[in-house]
Amino acid sequence: MQQAWLNVAGVGLDIIGFSILAWEWSRGFMQEWSERHKGDELLGRAFLSGSDDNLRAEIRKQATDTQMKVRARWFVVGVAAALSGFVLQFIGSWPGGIPVIGVVV
Repeated sequence: MQQAWLNVAGVGLDIIGFSILAWEWSRGFMQEWSERHKGDELLGRAFLSGSDDNLRAEIRKQATDTQMKVRARWFVVGVAAALSGFVLQFIGSWPGGIPVIGVVV
C-alpha cells in the first residue's frame, strides 16, 4: 500500500469522525434544550392534575433513556472514526514507510 494513501484515508476518517461528533453534540444540545421545555410542560400538566413526584420522575426518565442510548452509539462511532484517522495519519507519516506491515513509500 502506498504511504500517501494512508494520509488521505486518515484525513478522510478524521473529517467523518469530527463531523459525526459535531453533529451529535449539536443534536444533543438541541434535544436537551427541547426536552427541558417539553419536560417542564409535562411536569406542569402532571402538577395541575395532582400527580405525585414519582410520575414526574418517570416522565423525565423515559424521555432521556432512549435518547441517551442513541446518542452514545453515534458518539462511539465518531470517536472510532477520528481515532482510526489519527492512526492512519501517523502510519502514513512515518518516514520511510513501514515495510513490515506492507506500507511502502
